Amino acid sequence: MKMLFSNNKFSGYDRIEGGTRANYGVRYTFRSHYGQFASLVFGQSRQLLGRNSFAAYDFVNTGRDSGLETRRSDYVASATVQPVQNLSFTTRGRFDNKSFDLKRVDVSATSTFGIFSTQVTYSRIAPQPEQGFIFRREGVQFASSIRLPWNFYVAGSVVFDMDRFLSDRAYVAVNGGTYKNTPWRMASSGLALGYQDECTLFTITYSRAYSDYVTTTKNRQTSAIMVKLELKDLGDINVSRRSEDK
Repeated sequence: MKMLFSNNKFSGYDRIEGGTRANYGVRYTFRSHYGQFASLVFGQSRQLLGRNSFAAYDFVNTGRDSGLETRRSDYVASATVQPVQNLSFTTRGRFDNKSFDLKRVDVSATSTFGIFSTQVTYSRIAPQPEQGFIFRREGVQFASSIRLPWNFYVAGSVVFDMDRFLSDRAYVAVNGGTYKNTPWRMASSGLALGYQDECTLFTITYSRAYSDYVTTTKNRQTSAIMVKLELKDLGDINVSRRSEDK
């Protein structure tokens, strides 16, 4: 929801949004003396003048089906409730600007106890054919981290596919055949070791994920190791290596 009122809605450092936009919405916030907190945001963005940067598609499909590529963006909403200081629940949604159909929903619960932090997130995303996703995506992510001495930390995550798009459904859609109603299966997993202080962020991450090939008879797994060094206000450096199962 922070992106709704941001001057530049592109993520990262190498893209700057052009044109003139009007961002409007409502926000309600409640905070008690005992640690309870609640927040509600609902709004929309409208392109007024100049070029809509999200409608200028490139070879990586930046902006395509982002909800910002039209003059009137999709509606976005967010609600956060924190009943106690170390536990919070957040729901985010994106709704079509014409039909108000739900195009994406994320529901997460986050807890922090001492050096341990855990988050569970459920996501459901409508089909995005222009992005290459011809089926609805639905899954649950479990993520946790442990703070270590001297600003080090260890983090891990696993994503389970609930809509079975990683099975043979995509192959059947392209080549014909019978779809097998398989149970949940692991979509990706990752493990990271990092260091973070006020000026520096350094992480080494190993991840393993399925690649969603719609024209092959089976899905392949891709493993990756990424090293990232970020110096605040100066920029960052990323080095990665990927390998794919045959």
